[in-house]
Amino acid sequence: MQNFPIYFYFRFVFLFVSSLFILTPLSAHADSYQKQADAYWTQGKAFIKKGQYLKAAELFLKNAAAEKKSAKPREGYLSSAYYKAGDCYKHAGKFDKALINFKNALAIDLKLKTPEQIIIRNNGIASVYKATGKYSQALQFYEKTLLQARKSKRMTDAAVVLNNIGLMYYKWGKPDTAIDYYEQALQFHRKKGNQANISAVLNNMGLVYEEKGWYSKAIQAFREALAIDRKRNLWLTALPPFL
Repeated sequence: MQNFPIYFYFRFVFLFVSSLFILTPLSAHADSYQKQADAYWTQGKAFIKKGQYLKAAELFLKNAAAEKKSAKPREGYLSSAYYKAGDCYKHAGKFDKALINFKNALAIDLKLKTPEQIIIRNNGIASVYKATGKYSQALQFYEKTLLQARKSKRMTDAAVVLNNIGLMYYKWGKPDTAIDYYEQALQFHRKKGNQANISAVLNNMGLVYEEKGWYSKAIQAFREALAIDRKRNLWLTALPPFL
């Protein structure tokens, strides 16, 4: 029961990661340092697939170091390298190093004024603070993420952040506040008809209802989420824990 929300958290994380800056093939004019950087990037991704996150993080930092030696460093690539290193350190439980690299990536994207990346970087920082129980600091960065998403009219991302804030309040032991944020997220996703997000938020709400002893509401939320996931052929992985 305690770890159940993580599944839905990662489904939301996927939505953010899916919009992450993707490296494109080098042009024929790339210098040797950029080619070296790209080799490190490829190796880093390979080690992620093996689950060797610390080795992958090391390679992404080598990617960044090589990129910085280039005559014309590709700032977007550099930001992505720091972000990927931070993400790997987070997976490995090295939260201090994750935070440093997420903040390095954010600094670059603030300079580049790339709203999509700023949203992702702030969300990453918030997730580290949440994972380490520093909820007040997590909230500060989630609010920055939410503000940037709304400012750049990325309303689906804003709804995802609302759900993440709800998850944070749930872990913080503030279920009523968590429900408030879940309801805001659910209202948007219902309006847009995003079935995957509707299901995820409903499951998160069901867990809060169950914890509060509101079993009828919990069953209703879980059943609606289950019906959605059955239609999406996900029902075997979407069963509520008490059914």
